[in-house]
Amino acid sequence: MLTPIHKRDLAASAWMRENQIDLATIFLKCLTATAYAGTWGAVVLGIFALNYYGVLPEWNRLLERTLRAMVAPGFAWVVIMTMKRLWPRERPFTQFENPENRNAPSRPSGKVGPRTNDSFPSGHAASSFAFFAASLFVLGAKVPTGFLIGVGLWASLVSFSRFYLGVHYLSDVLVGIVVGYSLGAAVGFFFR
Repeated sequence: MLTPIHKRDLAASAWMRENQIDLATIFLKCLTATAYAGTWGAVVLGIFALNYYGVLPEWNRLLERTLRAMVAPGFAWVVIMTMKRLWPRERPFTQFENPENRNAPSRPSGKVGPRTNDSFPSGHAASSFAFFAASLFVLGAKVPTGFLIGVGLWASLVSFSRFYLGVHYLSDVLVGIVVGYSLGAAVGFFFR
């Protein structure tokens, strides 16, 4: 039996699949890759390497604050993985295999790749919004407003991409945003 939220999620996912645009799909697949855990690690290692080889100016307060803000996605990942184990939910693209589900999307067109973990909640949405919220607290007035707007726009597009590409339901993404922003704000408040 489907819950009312799941029914709405299925209908929204089916609508999104029917209205996908090829160019947008390519762009959003690339964008969603910027929020993978390996990407976060590569950025941190890159910052350390650039500093070590003198490409960046001496270790400064802004660089230190940026790395502090990057702690938030790690905390978000731990919480999200715990939630996925507590509330398992299949990903939207698996629903088309169920012949009893007439509202399911007909094809997994936006599928990014095989996923072995559960759908609820979205880790990408949580980690990107955790970084955004932590950046607001930790960096705040120390960086141009345009940087924070850019991070917020990036987090929003990464979150949308997960729904658009069919790897998460809309409710997965919304819960991921709330959890990520809350954790990011807590981490940012602690490190400010």
